[in-house]
Amino acid sequence: MADGTPRHGRRQSDGGGGDAAARFDFCVSLRYTESDAITGEAVMADKYLGKWATRWTAIQGLTRFFNKMTEEIIDPGALMASGDPFLVQLGVAYQHYEDTLQERNRLDFAHQQKLFYNVLNDPEIAEQVQAQARYVMVDEYQDTNYIQEQLLLRLAHPQNNLCVVGDDDQSLYRFRGATVRRVQVRLMRRKWASFSSKGSLTLATDLLVHPVDLVEYAICHELLHQRLPDHNKGFQAMLAAWMPDWRERERRLMVQGIEWGTTTSIGETYGET
Repeated sequence: MADGTPRHGRRQSDGGGGDAAARFDFCVSLRYTESDAITGEAVMADKYLGKWATRWTAIQGLTRFFNKMTEEIIDPGALMASGDPFLVQLGVAYQHYEDTLQERNRLDFAHQQKLFYNVLNDPEIAEQVQAQARYVMVDEYQDTNYIQEQLLLRLAHPQNNLCVVGDDDQSLYRFRGATVRRVQVRLMRRKWASFSSKGSLTLATDLLVHPVDLVEYAICHELLHQRLPDHNKGFQAMLAAWMPDWRERERRLMVQGIEWGTTTSIGETYGET
């Protein structure tokens, strides 16, 4: 093409995409037209960064690395200080790409998330945003990546009223850095629920077919154990303060029962990743 941009690096923007498509095209073509500057002098053994044979395959490969670095909040300075030839050049290339985006007032998708992440790291702005979010609920949690998870945790702070729902069998966005490691499925024995010291709440799946008030009891019971681990009078008094009818709920739950020893649990484990 006349401007030197590869055909498969462009997208038609006259079909309703408008400025958004044009901005996307710019970020794609930027990596190509600025590739010499982005990769610097990193042509080693006739390969870009010692890894890719052509400029276009280098840009394709760098795009994956750049997205991963942005979404995992990796400091390019740490790569440049690593001493590894490839990582050093990768850090230099990423830093130049970020500088070029800023100079041209452009954002790719990964940097849109990073921009919001940086905004929430400003205490004054974060406080204003967090004041508007008393509760945060996330569906399709299995499709979140690291930076999205950090955004959710910051939005939910300081109340930490965060609820997530996910199914590892429906993970569709691994290509965007999503990982099902953030959802845990394991065998659970002789418990309705458990809450780990790292902040992971696990519920027996059999519990979830019972009435909501019984699920509430099991969750409340486990969360209060973080303050008082033993079932003593102090724990019972604290439980009664939060849930006056806890004895009745517990009785109903025991009557309805759970199959001990064979229940499977699914728990959200963002605190353990």
